[in-house]
Amino acid sequence: ANPAGYSYGAVNYINNSFYPTGALSFYRIPGNSKFYGNRFLVEELTGGQFSLEWPLDLFSGSYRTSRIGLRLRHVQVNPLKPERYRDSGIAMPVKGRQSDIGIEWQMKKQRPWRYNGIHPLDGYGIRLNVLAAPGKPGSDVRFISADLNTFVVLPSVGRHRIYLQGRYQQQWGNPFPQDY
Repeated sequence: ANPAGYSYGAVNYINNSFYPTGALSFYRIPGNSKFYGNRFLVEELTGGQFSLEWPLDLFSGSYRTSRIGLRLRHVQVNPLKPERYRDSGIAMPVKGRQSDIGIEWQMKKQRPWRYNGIHPLDGYGIRLNVLAAPGKPGSDVRFISADLNTFVVLPSVGRHRIYLQGRYQQQWGNPFPQDY
């Protein structure tokens, strides 16, 4: 009945010819799908972002990579069917605008292996991500969040491995209720 209201799409340009790698995106897509209370919340994102990514040669060594990234984004967040949460005992998800800047640093050491994404044999890594929404211009939220995520794969008995992961997240300010 309303193709313009129920259509999704994205337009991206990625420059891989020069360093840093740059990407420019404009989109209207579902995103940030997550459990919220005892239901599954899907948000529609409409907006754009510009991101840069640099490979770093810090801590150089065999099979080790590190990178730093920067992202500037302005997005309209629209939770789909927020009325489902009216009597759930948690804050109703809200619609609003968010302008934010994100900085990420990542270092990882893993030998190349076909199934690293499923069952890594060895390695370690660390990722630090900081996201800040200063509130103005054109943003309905104001917050800072930090996320530190690490992992290590240790040898065990025979061909078994022990995968240890630690994660710490902290948030300051007032994000959308569905993002606490």
